[in-house]
Amino acid sequence: QQQQQQQQLSNINEQEKYAPECQTFIHFTHNNQNALSTDPTKNSLNIYLQSDNYFDDENQLRDRRKKEQDKESKKRMQREQDVMRGNDSVSIQKSLNSSGMSASGGHDNKPLDNSGNYLVLPSTGIILDATMNKSSEDFFVEQNGQCFSCGDHLGSPQMSRQCYYTQRLFCALCMDGTLNNIIPSKIIHSLDTRKYAISTNSKKHLDSMYDVPAVPLSKIELPSWYIPTDSTNISILKNDKQEVPEINNTMPNQNEKYYKLIKLGEYLEILSYIKQYYYNNKECYEINNTVQTALGRRPYLLDAYQTDKDSFGYFLKIIDEHQEDDLDKNRNKANIKSIHKTKQSKYRLYGLISMRDMFELFNKDLLTTMHHTQQQITNHIKSCKHCKKRSYGANVQFISKFSEVLQ
Repeated sequence: QQQQQQQQLSNINEQEKYAPECQTFIHFTHNNQNALSTDPTKNSLNIYLQSDNYFDDENQLRDRRKKEQDKESKKRMQREQDVMRGNDSVSIQKSLNSSGMSASGGHDNKPLDNSGNYLVLPSTGIILDATMNKSSEDFFVEQNGQCFSCGDHLGSPQMSRQCYYTQRLFCALCMDGTLNNIIPSKIIHSLDTRKYAISTNSKKHLDSMYDVPAVPLSKIELPSWYIPTDSTNISILKNDKQEVPEINNTMPNQNEKYYKLIKLGEYLEILSYIKQYYYNNKECYEINNTVQTALGRRPYLLDAYQTDKDSFGYFLKIIDEHQEDDLDKNRNKANIKSIHKTKQSKYRLYGLISMRDMFELFNKDLLTTMHHTQQQITNHIKSCKHCKKRSYGANVQFISKFSEVLQ
């Protein structure tokens, strides 16, 4: 019995030990310096006293990190926009390299314009030249292994997806592989209007620029057999042995594409003469309406020839002359005499047109549309006595080009 009583007393003591009513609370006053001390060893309740500041510090740290992330996101977005518009330094250098400046002998040997400034080709809002001799591994290192759009880690170059437009690497969310588009640089350098996989943001940008005149014909290298004439009829010197064969029956003959391109350039040149000699004629109030009706949704074609010639054509001509001077210097050093008695710059077409125009030129019947446009305008000029007078004061080049059209 004695043992049972002792056991019951010990159980009661254990219950009272942990009973809530038996717990002791530590009270403090403002006079107690130890209670208000910031040293946790002196005051075990300091964590509770500083609870508000504790969460405030966490919120401030979170807000600071959020601001840094937003700032980095804006920088990344701006960098991507600059690349897609062709305004970054790499795109500018690519444009010069594609125009023949890669072997110009360094910065000091670059050509100057009439004002003594180093040449920088203008930008039209799209990438006109592709990066050459650069692998996906190089872009992976350049991007620090991050997606070019969202900044997520890519894992490896093989796991990433490369956009044919920007040539940058993206994750599966920013480039799911379902979007494709024609690539301006492929149009300019190989007349290729096939569609290639691009990122989501690249698709949005190219769709917004699809009808904007941003593709300069002056950037396209013409074949050696092309010789411009004073006539509106194109003379093509064909050599069957040098014709470009079809590639897997997916791309038509390149000579046929060049023919369409040259014919389009002729139409644009005629439109520039119409703008110069007939448009805004105060004596004829119908000519402006006739021209605008004939052009339809392509009013920019009226200025396409002169715009390209004054912008890209001006700089490309200086670059061509600079290259010819370099060739002459190299020939003189090597004591090689040129068979050409006079220097002849590269033949170039002029016209700032849209990606839709280039696609319809090679895949639809844009030339027929341009022919009908020219016919509507010339029919009015033939029937209008005021417009006929305008051609009397024209220069020789205009008369030789336009006389056949008005016959």
